[in-house]
Amino acid sequence: MSFDLMVFEKSKAPKTSEDFVLWYSEETQWQEERDYNSLNGTSPQLAEWFMEMKKTFPPMNGEYSLSDEEAFANEDIERHLTDYSIGSNIIYSAFAWSLADKAYKLALKLTKNHDVGFYNPQTGEICCDSMALCKIRIETSNDDIITDWKRIEKEILTLDSPKRQGSFITLWFEQNGTDQEFMQCTPAYPEQKGLLKKLFSPPTENNNITSYTVEAGTGEKIYTIQANSKEKVLQIFRDYYSSRTLPDISDWADSGII
Repeated sequence: MSFDLMVFEKSKAPKTSEDFVLWYSEETQWQEERDYNSLNGTSPQLAEWFMEMKKTFPPMNGEYSLSDEEAFANEDIERHLTDYSIGSNIIYSAFAWSLADKAYKLALKLTKNHDVGFYNPQTGEICCDSMALCKIRIETSNDDIITDWKRIEKEILTLDSPKRQGSFITLWFEQNGTDQEFMQCTPAYPEQKGLLKKLFSPPTENNNITSYTVEAGTGEKIYTIQANSKEKVLQIFRDYYSSRTLPDISDWADSGII
């Protein structure tokens, strides 16, 4: 099992993370008429990244591969041998899993030095300042998740699942590190009557959701509206996802949160 990373020519990549997934799938079909062990025909930025990377992680094949005597001189050198597939717009690298952390840190550092994009297939992480990244956060994740509509729809449809305690979904688009606007949804449950009931009953004990609280953050204020069904939530989120523009919030309530 290998630890895989991909770097790519930013000028040739899609402008959104949603389109990137399809582009990645097409690029890794390896249908170009070229030698995938050669730098000939790849972008100058990718070639520069490779030349730096190979100093620590030498290629198994191609012009810059080590001789058998060098490659198998000791176990450490052998572990660092890396399988590079070099396309016109991407370089896909397969590292030894035992060196995953070292490979990740170096590869990411060099992408910044040589102005190329970075993709981690294991996690879906994309680093590309020219690309708009669609991200969500849910209650079970401490990290942002780069995603598409299929995953967003799934998370909204399961907001009322008893398995999701304290469920929520937050959606935003990030580019160049900016993410001022967002949409968020949380289920609203009926108020528990009686002091003991309020203190000791979980809000999801009967899964009786009365509505969904949808919030829109503008970067200056947060506005809210109550949606009476998941279908309405899906419509609001779908419109935001498709347009990357917050909905008309002229009739939404001002939460007072700045």
